[in-house]
Amino acid sequence: MTPASRRKEYEAAGLDVADVVADPMVQWEQWFQQATDAGCVEPNAFALGTLLGRPGCRPLVGHGVAALTGMLHDDEHGGWFASADDDGPVSDAKEAYGHAFVVLGASSAVLAGAPGAQGLLTEALRVVDERFWRADDGMVVDSYDRAWTAADPYRGVNANMHLVEALLAAADVTADPGRLDQALRVADKVMGFARTTGWMIPEHFDAAFVAVEGARPADLLGVLLR
Repeated sequence: MTPASRRKEYEAAGLDVADVVADPMVQWEQWFQQATDAGCVEPNAFALGTLLGRPGCRPLVGHGVAALTGMLHDDEHGGWFASADDDGPVSDAKEAYGHAFVVLGASSAVLAGAPGAQGLLTEALRVVDERFWRADDGMVVDSYDRAWTAADPYRGVNANMHLVEALLAAADVTADPGRLDQALRVADKVMGFARTTGWMIPEHFDAAFVAVEGARPADLLGVLLR
């Protein structure tokens, strides 16, 4: 698999003035419907909306938690699928990228008081620790097959960057300083890459964290230094 094939592209439409409608609420409704149609389930934003007192957000937090404890959860092998439809998982790979968002969404859902969120967070952190986290590397591996029999040799910064965000949120909720230590380990590792590449961070690596030829730099300093 090439580095280019590893990049996730999310663009469905432009964000120029000509691409959006004048009424921001109408535009939001369009974006929300597009996300719903695409099967996006991420309770984090609506948990934050609930905490801010925004009407209509709390039921959507519950919907997200229900999806993550239901159709997106692998009851046989544990962990989560990135997406699923009526026929089951669209892809049965277990990705650190998606699991980071489970941790993030569950952390915010706990703060919002969503039923089932605490159990979801506890399980998500356990899966990250037991399956993805590599203490010797100070980073996570990128993906496994469904049954967790073998880790893909590819290593990527993208999943680790999102894990930092998730671990910081989990640390706030659990008051576990170990989560801050994990986040710092990842940040230190990536900063080490940056020091040797003129602060342009390679995104794609092999199993030994040697940059893959043709890998595109990813400017993650803004996230890691927040």
